[in-house]
Amino acid sequence: MSEICKTQQNIAIVLGPKCVNATGLIRSLGEAGFYVVFASESAKIESRWTKAYLRLPNGEEAQMETLYRYAENLPSKPAVFTVDDHYNELLDEEYARFEKVAFIPHAKGKLREICDKAVMSQIAQDSGLKVPAFAKISLQDVRHNLTLPVILKPYAGYAGSKGDIRLCYTEEELSAQIATLQKKGYDEVLMQELLAEPDQFEIGLLGIALPNGDVEIPCTIKKIRSYPEGRGSTSYAQVKNDFFGVDKGALANFVRNTGYIGIFDIEMIVANGEAYFIEINYRNGQYGYAPTKAGYNLPKNWFDGMLGKPIERDLPIEEIFYINERDDKLHVRDGKLSKKEWKQQFKGASAYGTYSKMDKRPYWRQYVRIPDRVKIKVRKIWHRVRDLLVKEEWNIAIRPRGDKLLFEDQSTEGFTVLKNSIRYWCADPFILTKDGKDYLFFEMYDRFKAKGVIGYRVIENGKVGKMQKAYEISTHLSFPNVFEYGGEIYMMPESCGAGKLSVLKATNFPAQWQEEGVLLERKVCDSVFLEAGEKVYLLTQPLDVEKAVLESYIVECGRAYACEENPIVQGKKNSRMAGAIVQRGGENIRVAQDCAMGYGLALNFHEVSYVDGIFSESDLARIEIGDMPKKQREKYVGMHTYNISENYEVIDFKNKDRMRFGNIVNVFYRIVRRMLNAKCS
Repeated sequence: MSEICKTQQNIAIVLGPKCVNATGLIRSLGEAGFYVVFASESAKIESRWTKAYLRLPNGEEAQMETLYRYAENLPSKPAVFTVDDHYNELLDEEYARFEKVAFIPHAKGKLREICDKAVMSQIAQDSGLKVPAFAKISLQDVRHNLTLPVILKPYAGYAGSKGDIRLCYTEEELSAQIATLQKKGYDEVLMQELLAEPDQFEIGLLGIALPNGDVEIPCTIKKIRSYPEGRGSTSYAQVKNDFFGVDKGALANFVRNTGYIGIFDIEMIVANGEAYFIEINYRNGQYGYAPTKAGYNLPKNWFDGMLGKPIERDLPIEEIFYINERDDKLHVRDGKLSKKEWKQQFKGASAYGTYSKMDKRPYWRQYVRIPDRVKIKVRKIWHRVRDLLVKEEWNIAIRPRGDKLLFEDQSTEGFTVLKNSIRYWCADPFILTKDGKDYLFFEMYDRFKAKGVIGYRVIENGKVGKMQKAYEISTHLSFPNVFEYGGEIYMMPESCGAGKLSVLKATNFPAQWQEEGVLLERKVCDSVFLEAGEKVYLLTQPLDVEKAVLESYIVECGRAYACEENPIVQGKKNSRMAGAIVQRGGENIRVAQDCAMGYGLALNFHEVSYVDGIFSESDLARIEIGDMPKKQREKYVGMHTYNISENYEVIDFKNKDRMRFGNIVNVFYRIVRRMLNAKCS
């Protein structure tokens, strides 16, 4: 943050992947005098206008947290401009939080709903716009009253790929394309009447929508070519003053009725002298720099409007040509356009996808130096090799139990780290006291086979025994929640690879176990029990839902039944369990992993209760890497499981990444196994 002057005003964050959209936004903002920050997982866009680069971590929640912290520490409230639908939706979901620190495009949390093409088409129709006949259909039971030809497409950006758009002129083609989309995993798509007049053309209308209801649409983009033809992005177009008979008042009403605030790009088709609404993109269009070059800077005016300043209206618009040179030149390769004609059109354009006389860095980076696509490919190969040889690794640590537990003294002093072996590393420690001994159970990860088994160590007279194998199946095992009930010893390990949550019973403790029953036929992780009154609840995180959540189940007669109030906790910061429920002085303490900024970076402790079937909890303590003693802090980068017995506390620490001999052996193990499988087949 030191590079930004404390008096700096007009700060803009361009959020999203490295692409033409982002380059156009950066140029528009830079030319208007903004301090431009590019926030992305991708490499920095080396434009003359990019003043700072915010590298985003992996994971949606971590990215949003990083962006939020960055924005709240800026000297003035920035504007965030997104370049793809995904980041738009993420920001909109956290609108209530982000509006305090930044101006963001949003629909007050309803963006995902209005991104549905059937929903937006209905709003457009109700607002007085002409809309081709449409229907959202199930591919399992196709019912419609549309007349062929039709177009099939994902009903929203989050529901599929633009490459899966299908044109159908006959019933045979329709049946074949439906079958193709089903094979690709589609359940629902939008079916829309296909406008197929010989003289029709597409137009784009970029504009801004403000909280006070103002909607400004300064010009039209007449699309001349796209790549691929018929379903790709605009590659050659003209900025026009002509609105081709479009009712601007109806367009403005439509945008207001969506409830969206931000830059938008409306796509329409003009056929037989009438304009038909196709869809709206709630973000800057791919050709978004073209209006700036023609005389109207959309992002600058939207920022002014968000500040309460008057926006520019009815500016003279210069009619210019726009070309996305990288995509459009593919028409020459495909024989659709001569090289001579294309060069003339390139020279006659005023706005480009990548090239600019005033800002040549993106162009040189893309074409003259090693192309980004080559770098991306090499980077993917390197990451693949690195993933094979440098893997996550943990160690278990143990200390005698004192008067205060970890969440009470909030110090990891006194923990002794147990060494791993060449073949195995250990994590997810659980500990049980029985017959004067303590038994430490854990995930024992086999580097050679790249899967976890359940291991154990016996602790007697203060001495920790060697690692031994307790239980193994064909798939990965971890989180060995071991407990005593009715005089018997049971274990409930994570076995999501097997697609179920089983309870094991010790037939010869601690080394022999058999499956006693199956609680859930579902992929779940890190499951624990919570006793509340006469009821027993299962707390677990399902892996078949989009967001990280904690769910609760009532356990009865050896089965688990979902509670009505699910989910009981949402978000990566607190949803995933980090050990069994700790009972302390009549209180139930839930330990949670904080994975918002990365896997297992902190432990959160909560006092929990279940009263009349209602779950509630309150924050108790938090242990971060920074709270660890210096020697541990320098060596370890995370922790994600904590448990206690009558005599000990146990925890696990994540090591810094480095290459291990066992990982090299694993590569050879995979090669040999593949060769043997090929020989057998």
